[in-house]
Amino acid sequence: MFEVGFSELVLILLIALLVLGPQKLPKLARDVGRWVGRARNMARQLREQLDHEQQIVEWGEEDKRREAAMKASAATTTPDTYSAAHDATPPAAPAAIPDVTMSPAVSPAVSPTVHRPPPLAPDGPPGATAATTATAATPTAPDHDRAV
Repeated sequence: MFEVGFSELVLILLIALLVLGPQKLPKLARDVGRWVGRARNMARQLREQLDHEQQIVEWGEEDKRREAAMKASAATTTPDTYSAAHDATPPAAPAAIPDVTMSPAVSPAVSPTVHRPPPLAPDGPPGATAATTATAATPTAPDHDRAV
């Protein structure tokens, strides 16, 4: 639209030389150069700021997409295992529990109670147990193998 060629530029410089004179023309050229430099610097800063704002917006959109993908994958990987129908009806009783017996060669007979050795006495002779010594201050572990 508005193009300045070499011939137009030479014409402008000749008119400026005639109007201003040789003493003021170099100062005018310096001032014009400063203004052009400032304008370019402002345009560059504006462009950088707009690019930075655009990156922030893109990062925000990317974070939103990532959150939505995580929510979608969490919803598909952990299905809802409980529903109102499960809560309303009791679970069915198992059919028959199979009788599994192991041969004595594989495993010794196991009694239903767990047998533990008695706790050792802290100050008694070697081989003495807490039940045989007179110190009753030592706490004993709770007896878990008693039937309730």
